[in-house]
Amino acid sequence: MAAASYDQLLRQVEVLKMENTTLRQELQDNSNHLTHLESEAENMKEVLKQLQGTIEEESGEASGSQLELIERLKEMSLDSSGFKPRAKPPGASGGAGGSALPRRGAPSAGREQERCLEDLEKERALLLAELEKEEKEKDWYYAQLQNLTKRIDSLPLTENTDMSRRQLEFEARQIRSAMEEQLGSCQEMERRAQARVSRIQQIEKDILRLGARLQGDETQSDSSDLPGAQSSSSRLEHEPANEASYSVPRRITSHLGTKVEMVYSLLSMLGTHDKDDMSRTLLAMSSSQDSCIAMRQSGCLPLLIQLLHGNDKDSLLLGNSRGSKEARARASAALHNIVHSQPDDKRGRREIRVLHLLEQVRHYCEECWSWQENHERGVDQEDNPMPSPVEHQICPAVCVLMKLSFDEEHRHAMNELGET
Repeated sequence: MAAASYDQLLRQVEVLKMENTTLRQELQDNSNHLTHLESEAENMKEVLKQLQGTIEEESGEASGSQLELIERLKEMSLDSSGFKPRAKPPGASGGAGGSALPRRGAPSAGREQERCLEDLEKERALLLAELEKEEKEKDWYYAQLQNLTKRIDSLPLTENTDMSRRQLEFEARQIRSAMEEQLGSCQEMERRAQARVSRIQQIEKDILRLGARLQGDETQSDSSDLPGAQSSSSRLEHEPANEASYSVPRRITSHLGTKVEMVYSLLSMLGTHDKDDMSRTLLAMSSSQDSCIAMRQSGCLPLLIQLLHGNDKDSLLLGNSRGSKEARARASAALHNIVHSQPDDKRGRREIRVLHLLEQVRHYCEECWSWQENHERGVDQEDNPMPSPVEHQICPAVCVLMKLSFDEEHRHAMNELGET
C-alpha cells in the first residue's frame, strides 16, 4: 500500500514538473515577445524623433533662406528696373528761375506714378519669392518621399525585413501628412500658384502701361527737362529686358504656364495638314517630363493617336489620310515619352504595359504595310521577305491584350492609347 502511494506521488511530481516546464517555456516566449514589442516601440519613437528633428531643421533653413531670397529679389527689383531717385540735370538746382515753379502739377503726378510703379515692383518680387519658397519646399518633400520609396522597393519581401518596411511606410505617411499640413493638397498648391502667376502677369502689364504714360509725360516737357526725358526713355528701353528676369521661374511655369503654351501650339497646328511638321513639333514638345505632363493635360493624345491611325474618315482634326512612315514613327516616340513620363503608380504601370503591347502590334503592322508597298512596286521576294508573326510575337501580344481587356481599368488605358 505504501509502495503504491509512493508511485502515485512520483507520477504527480513528474506531471507537476512537466507543467512547470511548459509554464516556464510559455513565460519565456511571452517575455521574448514583450521584449520584441518594446524594441519596436523604441525604434518607432526614435524614427519619430528623427523625422520631427529633420522637419524642424528643414523648415528653419527654408524660412532663413526665404528671408534672404526676398531681400535679394527686392534689391534686384529696385536696382535693375531703375527706380532710383532721378538725378536732377546739371545746373537745375542752380539758378534756373523756371525750375522753381511747378509745371502745372506734372512733377507731383510723375512722383505718384513712380510710387505706384515701385509698389508694383515690390509686390512682384514678393510673389516671386513666395513661389520660389513653395517650390523649394515641394522639392524637398518630393525628394524625401522618392528616397523612401526607393528604399522600400529595394527591401526583399521577407519576414526579417517586415519591420523595416513598416518603419519606412510610416515615415512616408508622416512626410505626406506634414506636406499636406504645410502646403495643402495638390489642387490647393496649383490654385495658389496659378493665382500668383496671374497676378504677376497683371503687374507686368500695369508696369508697362505706367511706364508708357511716364514716357508720354516726359516727351511733353520743355527742353529744360530733356535729361529727365532721356532717363525715362532709357528706363523704358531696359524695361522689356527686365521683364524677362521677372517672369515666373522656369520650374514653376513648367507646371502651370506650359499648359497654356501647349494649347496655343495645338491651335496653331490644327490650321495645317502637314503631318510631318506636326509630328516633329509634337516630338520636340515631349522632350521633358514637365512638357509631357502638360501635353497630356492639354489633349495631345488624340492628336498623336490620329497621326498613328489617320485613316478614320470621320476625323476632322488631321484629314483622312495617314501620315508618312516617318511621321508615324515620330508620333509613336512622342506617345511613348508622354506615357513613360507619368508617375510610377498603378495607373502609370498599366499604361506602360498596354503601350508596350500596342507598340508590338503597330510595329508588325508597319512591317506588313512596307511589305505590301514593296510588293505592289514589284520588288523581288528575296529582297522583300514577308514579315513573320512568330518573329514579332504578335500572337502572344494579342492574347495578352485580350486577357487585359476584361479589366475595366486596362480597357480604359487601351481606349486612351489608340487600340480601338
